[in-house]
Amino acid sequence: MKHTKVVADYMMAEHESGHVSDAATMQGYRYIFHGEDLTLPYFSKPDYRTAIVACAFTTVDTVWQWIDGQSVSVFSREHGGVLKDIALSFTLFKLLKRRFCKYEHGEAGRPKTRRLVVSGLLREEADYTRAFRVIEMELAFLYDFFYTRHQSHTQYVGMTVVFVLPVIVWNAVSGAFSRHYHRTSLEQTVNGVDVIHCITIVLMVVVVVVLVVESRINDQKWRVIDDLHTLTGSSRITWKGEAVPFDDGSRKQALKLIKKRKHRKLMGRNWDRKLGQYSLLQSFNYHPRNLASILSLGLIEPTRDGQKASKKVELPKAVVVRVLSRFKANDGHLADGRSALAANDAVRLSWACELPTHIHTVLAWHIGTTICEVTTPQQQVPLTGDRLVAKCLSDYCAYLVAFVPDMLPGHGYDTRRIFNAVVMEAREYLAGCGTMRARCVKLLELQCSELTILGMGAKLGSELRYRVHDRARRWKVLADFWAELVLFLAPSSDADVHAEKLAAGGEFMTHLWALLIHAGILERPSSSSL
Repeated sequence: MKHTKVVADYMMAEHESGHVSDAATMQGYRYIFHGEDLTLPYFSKPDYRTAIVACAFTTVDTVWQWIDGQSVSVFSREHGGVLKDIALSFTLFKLLKRRFCKYEHGEAGRPKTRRLVVSGLLREEADYTRAFRVIEMELAFLYDFFYTRHQSHTQYVGMTVVFVLPVIVWNAVSGAFSRHYHRTSLEQTVNGVDVIHCITIVLMVVVVVVLVVESRINDQKWRVIDDLHTLTGSSRITWKGEAVPFDDGSRKQALKLIKKRKHRKLMGRNWDRKLGQYSLLQSFNYHPRNLASILSLGLIEPTRDGQKASKKVELPKAVVVRVLSRFKANDGHLADGRSALAANDAVRLSWACELPTHIHTVLAWHIGTTICEVTTPQQQVPLTGDRLVAKCLSDYCAYLVAFVPDMLPGHGYDTRRIFNAVVMEAREYLAGCGTMRARCVKLLELQCSELTILGMGAKLGSELRYRVHDRARRWKVLADFWAELVLFLAPSSDADVHAEKLAAGGEFMTHLWALLIHAGILERPSSSSL
């Protein structure tokens, strides 16, 4: 909390520095890379914010400049790019922590902040996946900060000593290695081999191997941060804020190590890159037994009717590219889908973006997308391109409604009630329809009331099929719409739900939420301002 307060106070005035900024090179983005833990506890009047001395910090722009200043013989262009991305991720991680501490974001809403994402991370089409990797690494730092116990890779040495040394001492005094060890009283041999002796050695070896492997696998990004600050600053960073001075010998050793690190192994992540999927028209008739909830006396939340998730899918690269390209096309501003419809000459469908709540919009468009998917011939063709993007994002947004409502706009309880009501509507309208195609055909034939979400979804599906005749254009409309809408849904003031899902494997929506925060977008615009 204390260190994050320093960052928050610093960022309240960072934009007043007057430096010319260039998001492509990070010039002028004097965001703190290290040093907030070294700031003296002095408060300036009259607002009593932390007194900031800019020279006390190592900023991310100086780290980037140092990496750029190295010759090609030191870092390859690709390796240098990865190092810069890790430094940027670490810096953004420090900024993101303010959201969890409920501190203000002084840079929010400023053009310089928006340019960081639009003109920096997303400056070229080839950088869309790179931008997503930066956010992944940032959330990996956040995961370590919240959910791991160790502070830096050097502590693995101390852990090894703590675990192994007592075993050695105990054995030296009274154990299997002691000359007072009485084989007559503790003799445990198999084929002449002392079992106690062997077990002791095996346990020691296992502990050492586990600690060494864990330190090498799980701590690469923190090692890189240590090395970078050794070369550009004056002290070593640890996970919780401590700093240890470096000497010239340490700098030479750090440069030697960072040159040896393989850049392909540096960029890591703490989630499985899976998208949750849910199809309302497929699962509305699901009746859970809830035995686990009954046996636990309600400690395990019961599964609701119709709440059966589909199999998760790997996050397609096409989804990432489409979502980020829509954000760049809108110049870093959010839109609720109507902008995408206008760009594709489908303004006549805008009525489906003006429903009572955002949950109405998500479910109506999900039903319409499902109707287009199921009633389009040649369904055996593998999902690709626009059709893949539209289906994945449609089912993902429906999954959030059904399983993670607190990540969406509005109150989570209201979202659950709307979902339950739509499940009951589907059971009433589609009773007796055993296949997905039969359900979609019946929806197109039924004279559903437009006051119901199911009816509005059926109407939208019909208009998509009969007013947008060209299939390729229809999927383009849907893909662009969903890419725009999922970004519009991402801003949230509930940081806790993102922390909880981060511990449970991560969510795609959390990555979009973090990206928008760094673009200075903390809340979605009202419908009247779109």
